[in-house]
Amino acid sequence: MIIRKETKSNKTTAYYKSSNILGSVYDSTNKTLEVTFKRGARYIYEGVENIDYTRFELADSQGKVLDSHIKKYNATKLDAIEPKLIEEDIEKYVELEVTNIVSSVVDRVLSIISSSDTYSSPDILAKIVKECEKGIEMTKRFQ
Repeated sequence: MIIRKETKSNKTTAYYKSSNILGSVYDSTNKTLEVTFKRGARYIYEGVENIDYTRFELADSQGKVLDSHIKKYNATKLDAIEPKLIEEDIEKYVELEVTNIVSSVVDRVLSIISSSDTYSSPDILAKIVKECEKGIEMTKRFQ
């Protein structure tokens, strides 16, 4: 499952919540897909069609789509990297995103409370619970 995605020009960099795959860089012009694994190994796949990359990016399991749609392309093993720096970057991003979600929920709850004459009416409490549930749902992709 994708947790962060950034596109600049023709290159899309994505990080995943995956048991084996850390991230990828897809170059839509050259149709190359570089995949970085959690242990630091890297491979570049040549001629990857956009539809296959999209399947890979949006999948619940990148590993399954790698096996079923990406490994059919020619691959070259690249020099391994130290994955710790990428993992730390992902952790900082996740922490910031979760903090932003919590802050947003708190702001919405305070807004609900401030617009009410009474804090204990069933309607107000239901609105507060609904906002909290939305926040919990938004953070699930980071768990």
